[in-house]
Parts: sequence; C-alpha cells; structure tokens
Amino acid sequence: MGSVRAPAPAAGGWEVAAAADKEGVGMERLVEVAQRAADAAGEVLRKYFRQRVEIIDKEDQSPVTIADREAEEAMVSVILKSFPSHAVFGEENGWRCVEKSADYVWVLDPIDGTKSFVTGKPLFGTLISLLYKGKPVIGIIDQPILRERWVGVDGKKTTLNGQEISVRPCNVLAQAYLYTTSPHLFAGEAEDAFIRVRDKVKVPLYGCDCYAYALLASGFVDLVVESGLKPYDFLSLVPVIEGAGEWTARRATALRREGPTGAGSTEEAYREAACRIPIPMAPGVHSPRPAAPMAAASRPHPRPGHMLVLGTGFVGRYVSQRLLAQGWRVSGTCTSPAKKAELEMLGMHASVFDATSSSLANLRSLQDATHLLISIPPIPGIGDPLLSSHSDLQRTLNDGNLQWLCYFSSTSVYGDCGGAWVDEDHTVNPKSESAKLRYAAEKGWLNLMDGLDLSAFIFRLGGIYGPGRSAVDTITKSKSLSRGQKLRESKQYTARVHVADIYQAILASMTIRSARFIFFSGLCHCYY
Repeated sequence: MGSVRAPAPAAGGWEVAAAADKEGVGMERLVEVAQRAADAAGEVLRKYFRQRVEIIDKEDQSPVTIADREAEEAMVSVILKSFPSHAVFGEENGWRCVEKSADYVWVLDPIDGTKSFVTGKPLFGTLISLLYKGKPVIGIIDQPILRERWVGVDGKKTTLNGQEISVRPCNVLAQAYLYTTSPHLFAGEAEDAFIRVRDKVKVPLYGCDCYAYALLASGFVDLVVESGLKPYDFLSLVPVIEGAGEWTARRATALRREGPTGAGSTEEAYREAACRIPIPMAPGVHSPRPAAPMAAASRPHPRPGHMLVLGTGFVGRYVSQRLLAQGWRVSGTCTSPAKKAELEMLGMHASVFDATSSSLANLRSLQDATHLLISIPPIPGIGDPLLSSHSDLQRTLNDGNLQWLCYFSSTSVYGDCGGAWVDEDHTVNPKSESAKLRYAAEKGWLNLMDGLDLSAFIFRLGGIYGPGRSAVDTITKSKSLSRGQKLRESKQYTARVHVADIYQAILASMTIRSARFIFFSGLCHCYY
C-alpha cells in the first residue's frame, strides 16, 4: 500500500474540449465513441452471461474469462479505429498505443466484478474512462444485462440512460448506508480503518463491485469504501460520481494506485468517514499531487467573502491568488515593505505587521474580514505572539464579521513516530522545543475559539511543497538543503503535503458550518 507516482498535469473540461476541437474532434464525439465502446463490450458479455465458460486464475488469483478478453478487444477496436493516435490501457492486455505519453488515454475494465459475472449475478459492470493529460474527463459504468448506463463528463451532470441524476443528502455518518465489495478485501491497518467507519454508519452493505458506486450516484446509498483498487477499477468512477454531486478520495490518477479509497454523497459524510481512514506512505515515497481539483459543478463552493491572511508566506500567497481569481477580497500581513509591494502586485491589500509589537486592533481589515487564516508561527521565548493579548483578540474578533477561522499548526506535535501511521486521534507527543510551542499555540487558539461563534479549524500540516518549493528546486538553485530536507534524505520517511491539497482542504472546510475540527493534512508523519 502507498506506492504512487505523480500524475500528468491536469486540465478542466473546457480545455479538453478546446484541445479536441483543434484535432477536429469535439467532446460530443469523444462521448459518442465511449458509448459505442460500451455497446461493443455489452454485446460480448450478454453472449457469455450465465453460460459455462472457462475460468482462469491470473497471477494475483483474480479470475478472468474469455468474456473479459473478447469484451476488451471489442472496445479497443472501436476506440483505435476512431482515434488511432490515442493510447489505450486495458486490465487484461495493458498498453495499446503508439506512445504512452499521448494526451488522451483510454482506461478499460471489461468486467469489474468477474466473480459476480461467473456466478450469474448481474451486478458487475464495464468501466470506460478517458483521461486528458492525466485527468479523468469521461467515465462510463455500464451494466449490460440490466441495460443501465451511467455516463459522467467533466463539468456536466451525470446521466443514467440519458436522464440526469444526483445523490441524496446525508450529512451525518450515523445516518449513512455504506457499501463495500467485501470486508475480507481489507487487511491489517486498512481493515482497522474500515472497521472504524463501518461501526459509525447506520447500515453496512456488501457486494456490487462498481455497481455500488452507480447506486451512490443515483442516490440510493451514501458511502462506498474500497481497498486495493487499480486504475482501471476507479478512474471511470470519478466523473460519474462527482458529476452526480458526490465526493471522492482522488489521491492520484496515475496508472498505479493502491490503498483505501472512497466516495460519499455529501462533503460532510465523506469527510467524516475519510478522516477515519489514514493513508500510509511507503519509505522514501512522496505524496502525489491530485490530478486536478474536482469539477466545479460537483463541489459546493464557499461564497466569496473577505479573507485576511496573517503571515502571508508560501501557502498564504497560493491561497490568496486563487481566492482573488474567484472574486474574493483578500488582505494579508507581511514583515517588510518589499514583501508588501509584492503582495499588492498580486491584487491583495497588504500591511506590514510585526506580531510581537503591533496591535491587532490597528488592523482595519480585521474588523470586516469574514475569513481569517493564521500562518504566523510561535516564537521561542514568547510563544504565539497573537495570543499574548487573548481577551483583546477575542473581543476584536467578536466585534467583527468573522465566520471562519483556521490556524496552521504542524505534524511535529506528534513527535517521532518511527514511520507509524498517524491521524487526528494519534497521541500528541511533541519532542522539540518548536513542536512544544506549536502544541501550546494550538491549545491557546482552541481556548480562544470556544468563545467565538464561528467555524474554526486547526490544520496540522506536514512538510509543504509545491511550485518552486521542493528539494529539486533547492538543488537546481544551488542552495543548501534545509534541516528538514536532510532529515528526509537520511530517514527516508516523511510527511509531505502539496500546497494545492491544503487549498482544497481550506475550500472544503469553509462549507462546514458551526464546526470545530483538527485536521491532519499529510499522508504519513514519521520523524521530527
């Protein structure tokens, strides 16, 4: 579990359509070919269904039949006749392409649920996905016996046999109906994680393979959790379930993927489940950046407001630029006139602010900010400089328009875990002085939040990387590796989180009302 490689750069549906038009092919044509490929596979599968066919065990002991192989060949034939320059990756025969670096890659699973197929149960499915530059933009779940077909297209509503569908509301895990193919597919710590979710839901159900995700998209169940999925098992599901208004754990969409994944009918239910499923990292392996943000039409977006960033560093700038592009008003503090000028060039309202001596009451932007992001670290010998005047700070915040507050902490509060799995429930055991200061600051902000009528979050962040900030960037700029980079090199364990993932977590937290959460943002904390 945990072995991943970073996917190709992503693109939105509009970019796919534009690129397709340059080739003389529109999105409608791509969808039409995907549908014809599903038709071709369906004809083969109906011919063999409930017939006695030879079952062959593959190297991983999963079954395969002549129906699997003929259905895949039928789909490949349809696709390559229409688009000979596209790449195709099938479960049974792997790559079929001129070059694996093609922008368009079709990923096929002729029978997802071969065990259901060979035992005569019509709850298997054919899965077809089209990736554009690494992102799933078309997905099909086809059940050829029941003649049901779910089609998802990036940025559009999912359809079942041509009719738009959507999920049903379920905001609390305790009210959720959960599906998984089999509890026996989870092992070790993945099994423990699944049990934590299963024991919280209203009704756990088993079976269905990909059909469970189709039922989720149609609004009949609320949560699906699986383990050990391969790319051909889940890539087609992403456009389908997100286009129906659901949430998916899209950790990576490269053609290599292992570990728990899931989807939920609403953000609240999904995230409540997801926080109970820690994802491990193998030694020396870095966290992947997600292939792309989820389709805008499938995710609730916070209404634009006024964001104030206290301590506008690497993450603060990234978040600010994207919020500005969405129509937000963004203010931020920095420590020098030069940095102030840089922030103002981005379109922010910037202020030079010394947290050790300046009064928060003098920050005019604090009075009308609706959202507050705090990224100023504690200082040795002082602690958190903003909390030194707790009562004044609380009064200033209460008198304003604040709705949401987030404090950036660090995974260092967990101490040295020796490569073990870590989530929010893990025992806090800070070792270094800076980690102890972080934990003290967390407690201070939690105390402050108790007196405020707003949604409040603490994000425990691992090592942050992103554009222009990584060990590779350090080397290419001929700079010395930082202490943290040297530790990661020597220990071969790390907790890493991409700045884009932090931004997505921030957006998601803004849609949760009247909440108090501590989020662990990073895949595995190991050494500090």
